[in-house]
Amino acid sequence: MDDIGFKYHIENLSLVSTIAPPFKRTSETYDLNTVKGRREYFKVKAGKLIDKISQFLENHTFIAYWLAPKNAGKSTYIGLLRELLGQHTFNYIAVGDIVREFQKEYKQKAQEYDSYFLKHYRGYLKLNEAVEALLHPDVSKLKPTELILTLVKKKIDTLPRKTLFIDGFPRTEDQVSYSLYFRELINYRNDPDVFVMIYLPLSVIDERIKYRRVCPKCGKSFSTVLLPSEHVKYDAAGDEFVFMCDNPACNKEVLIKKQGDDKGIEPLMPRIKKDLYLMQLAEKLYGVPKIKMYNAIEVKDADNLVQDYEITERYSFEYKNGKIIKRTSPWVVKDNGKNYYSLLAAPVLLQFLRQLSEIFEIT
Repeated sequence: MDDIGFKYHIENLSLVSTIAPPFKRTSETYDLNTVKGRREYFKVKAGKLIDKISQFLENHTFIAYWLAPKNAGKSTYIGLLRELLGQHTFNYIAVGDIVREFQKEYKQKAQEYDSYFLKHYRGYLKLNEAVEALLHPDVSKLKPTELILTLVKKKIDTLPRKTLFIDGFPRTEDQVSYSLYFRELINYRNDPDVFVMIYLPLSVIDERIKYRRVCPKCGKSFSTVLLPSEHVKYDAAGDEFVFMCDNPACNKEVLIKKQGDDKGIEPLMPRIKKDLYLMQLAEKLYGVPKIKMYNAIEVKDADNLVQDYEITERYSFEYKNGKIIKRTSPWVVKDNGKNYYSLLAAPVLLQFLRQLSEIFEIT
């Protein structure tokens, strides 16, 4: 696994094409950073398909395992799907959140957890050993995978029976094999399942982290070069631009840099290599369909496949004659010597919708 690299390569360019059916070029441009702009965009691009998918979800359920390098934007796509299909159409669980919740509240709710474990836990580790290994993962060399699955099942038992999106499973090599039988383990016996895999140049993640800014009050995240706040001022003393939160409740709170963000992707590389390795393993699994979402497209192919407003813009600021001048240009990133445009989330989600409709024959 230590030798794994990442080479961004799109196997099928038609996946990102907005020309081939059911998508088409639009005569108008849309602001894909606003709810209104995205709503109009999706209606024009794939309105009928979205209606059919919504109808499908009213009467059918499936399980989707989301696999991607850390910070690839899974939560963004999940949020867009909720915006597009409605809050009621699917359940979303993040395995990491479930584990952290268990670690935080086990002492107070030990009886509740232990009672559930005694009924549902099956594994090679003794139950008390598995619990301790999950409560203290930094000091334990044991892998309580079966207990994690039991925790996930406990969470799912509290949710209504809907399509299920799972983030953070599989997380280890052995869990890739478990995913083949996960439906049975959680009593979704007749539900089909799919892997949803997000591919992007790692330089995209690197720059997202380096230029990230966060509001210390509401926690909203911005980027000084990719998604700046509406409120910007020039600090002459420091010869720099200061960005402030655009949430009215925060009263223009100054955005801050998270500790370590200046190092970009470097501290995350061990985790990201592991994520990429798991994606490679999942690719080899037979019997589980794969949905592939590509975040970027090579610059030389862009004119034929996407429109300018679907490409992520890079912002720059200049202070001149007492005024702040904001400029934009297409954001170009490099991967293995090639130039790529990063796509905004909306056109990437179209890839998901198209492949989902093909897998489940939604016509």
